[in-house]
Amino acid sequence: MHRAFGLADRGLDVPFTVDTRLRIGSITKDVTAALVLALQDEGTLSTDDPVARFLPNFPAGDRIRIRHLLNHTHGIPNWRALPEADYLAATGVSIEEAVEILARRPLEFEPGTERRYGSSGYLMLARIIEVATGRPYEEVLRTRILEPLGLADTGSLRGLAIVPRLAEAYEPTGSPPWLRCTVTVVLPVAPTVTADGRTFDLSEGDTVSFNSLELRAEDLRLLVDAHGRITLETGTVRVEI
Repeated sequence: MHRAFGLADRGLDVPFTVDTRLRIGSITKDVTAALVLALQDEGTLSTDDPVARFLPNFPAGDRIRIRHLLNHTHGIPNWRALPEADYLAATGVSIEEAVEILARRPLEFEPGTERRYGSSGYLMLARIIEVATGRPYEEVLRTRILEPLGLADTGSLRGLAIVPRLAEAYEPTGSPPWLRCTVTVVLPVAPTVTADGRTFDLSEGDTVSFNSLELRAEDLRLLVDAHGRITLETGTVRVEI
């Protein structure tokens, strides 16, 4: 039996239900990383490839590797820290346009020498996925992860689009107790997921499988190194999405 508690919209006094959708924010990064690793296993790309292989006009693209984008050691300024980022995201800037904006900013440090968490690396990865596959990021996401895993209530949130059953985002403050979160859009996309998210327990071995999506054990270790969201248990690889 599933039950829901609290309010999905405090201003309108709308209660949560078990079908309420939620923004999952930076968990999107883990999904994007899984797509990159799946493409690596197919031979479409390698995490050791320079960005210049797919984005030849990106400055310093010959020094930035895909693995730098995955683990936040690329040196590209954080998209979310740019003054115009929220406005551009809300008005529907494309992934390609966002990467062009990042290309006009100088690196903050030499790739591989520091680690600074942010969104820019995953914007770059989303664009690389598009170039490598010849398909929009959202389509690759849907066909390679969402549909195989049966995540029917998970999808892409762009700009100011109206999404049925989507909860408002809030952040706790001192006074008033809650403040509506003004940053509600995370590029490349912010998938939404129902309140009853799924957990997969997978047998540990050379290859683990999310239904038709397979990742090698070493790829899972790369995800752990980048995000720490995957925990290895005795005899089990537990992956939470």
